[in-house]
Amino acid sequence: MIAASAVVASDAVIGAGTRVWHFAQVREGARIGK
Repeated sequence: MIAASAVVASDAVIGAGTRVWHFAQVREGARIGK
């Protein structure tokens, strides 16, 4: 689940089942979750 208000870089990797909440920022090169 990625909140509509979150900012996620196009090259960020978000693992399955990871939740990105309101107003969160996932920046360039980030890898989060499994």
